[in-house]
Amino acid sequence: MLEIKLGINKFYNICEWCMKMILLNLLWLAFSLGGLIIFGFFPATVAMFAVTRMWVQKTEQINFFKAFISTFKKEFWKANLIGLILFLTTTALYLDLLFIQSFEGGLAFYSFCLIIMVCLFCFVIALFLLALYVHMELPFLQYFKQSILIFLSYPLDTIIMIGSVLLLAFFFLVFPGLILFMAGSLISLIVTINAHRTFRKLSIRTIEY
Repeated sequence: MLEIKLGINKFYNICEWCMKMILLNLLWLAFSLGGLIIFGFFPATVAMFAVTRMWVQKTEQINFFKAFISTFKKEFWKANLIGLILFLTTTALYLDLLFIQSFEGGLAFYSFCLIIMVCLFCFVIALFLLALYVHMELPFLQYFKQSILIFLSYPLDTIIMIGSVLLLAFFFLVFPGLILFMAGSLISLIVTINAHRTFRKLSIRTIEY
């Protein structure tokens, strides 16, 4: 009887966890669309990372809907400024990819590989930056500097981060029906777990939302 009760409790906890992930993902999508993507995506993403950070840190009695709304409003302009910088970086890398198409032979191949590696590195730095932004209080430009330093200083953590995201990408390729309901929130949670392990090695004051 006790084993059945424990099994029911475990099943209930799993269902509750899945529901929270789905609701957070829908919140992220709704606020991204509400901001016409251009103005809503990054504030909604920062808000989502703030919520998953609270879950990872096991913050007691968290109202994640209220925390999401509060963070979205509070970080709206700064999050969009981060988004603008990341967008300009992405655009520059895309233009580089277009430019190297004019190359020929070995130069084209090696240039292409180099740009792909840079894109991958920038992607991981951006993930560390989003997790860092809701975790540590720093001057604005320091978020970029510290994210790059973390990327360079903790190569094993970087590899784990890349591997985790690739595994999630494969998971959603196998189960594409879950992309709409869990892609953003699950990636945010996994990134936060990995980043939090790295941040515990640092001694910078954390933010309380």
